Amino acid sequence: MKRILLVTEANERVASGHLIESLVCRQYLKRMGVKADLLVNEDMPSALKDRIQGEYFTYQSNIQKETAFLAELINSKKYTTILFNLRKVENDFLDKIRGANMRQIVCIDEFGNRRLDADIIVNPMIDKYFWKYDSTAKLYCGADYLVLPMELQKFRKRPKGTKDRIKRITVSMGGVDVGNTTLKLAKWLPLLDNELEINLVLGGAYKNGDELRRTTANNHKIKLYYNISYLDKLFFESDLAFCAGGNTLHELAVLGIPSIIIPSMPHEVRNGKAFESAGFSLCGSISGQFSYQELKGLYGQIKTKQTREEMRNTGKKLVDGKGYERIFRILNA
Repeated sequence: MKRILLVTEANERVASGHLIESLVCRQYLKRMGVKADLLVNEDMPSALKDRIQGEYFTYQSNIQKETAFLAELINSKKYTTILFNLRKVENDFLDKIRGANMRQIVCIDEFGNRRLDADIIVNPMIDKYFWKYDSTAKLYCGADYLVLPMELQKFRKRPKGTKDRIKRITVSMGGVDVGNTTLKLAKWLPLLDNELEINLVLGGAYKNGDELRRTTANNHKIKLYYNISYLDKLFFESDLAFCAGGNTLHELAVLGIPSIIIPSMPHEVRNGKAFESAGFSLCGSISGQFSYQELKGLYGQIKTKQTREEMRNTGKKLVDGKGYERIFRILNA
């Protein structure tokens, strides 16, 4: 019987997406009768640790510098497969792990364009630019392989029309929000329309909560949510969403929620532009360069009912949100 170790990370630099993907993988693998353990960094923010249900193992801070510990764990538990879902797995690290009697190494990777000597590589980016590797690994690429929460499916199936005008907006810039875009939008969105209802969702590693609360204290139409487990519900109830261009963008496509992307990192720019080219969402400048004038222009483009209706239909065709099923089939092959 297969026994799988899922290795992931989340901290002040790495957003929560890798952790959430790994939690969903473990949930689905266990549902399908596969033994799956989870290994995470001990210095993960407590708000993110609270989202982990059941037992898990921990390493100190950087698993790629703790190979002796990992090798001992692998050998003691006799894992048949190890799945790395880290921001960037280095190839020399994989070389060291090869000496731990591993039968199969799987890497979920977003960057591509490098050597990666895994047995299997899963790259869930929609842009083919990231699908190139100097490797003999089996490749599974595209948005179909992104692991998203299973709970999205119940909202995806619900009928939802497109309103004549935008009334409710949800902003979710990831667990870290390195550019503090949430604060900018808290100031700027009411200037577009003072009747907008605005949900600001803060991740487990967001560091500017006090300033954000002071900024929004006198606006009863703005609501703050911290590290919630029902983001899918807020999205479904919204007419428009803002995100950074990572996993959240895929979730919005699954639900068909028209979106404006403000990338926080360069690879999210390419991802956002790829979704925009496909007809879902509009992509702005990277967070440090994004301005109110740009926001005003993008909002003017997306606020028409026809544009949002087309985006809704396109998004649901682009991404079905069932990457966990495909990962299971890959691991169980």
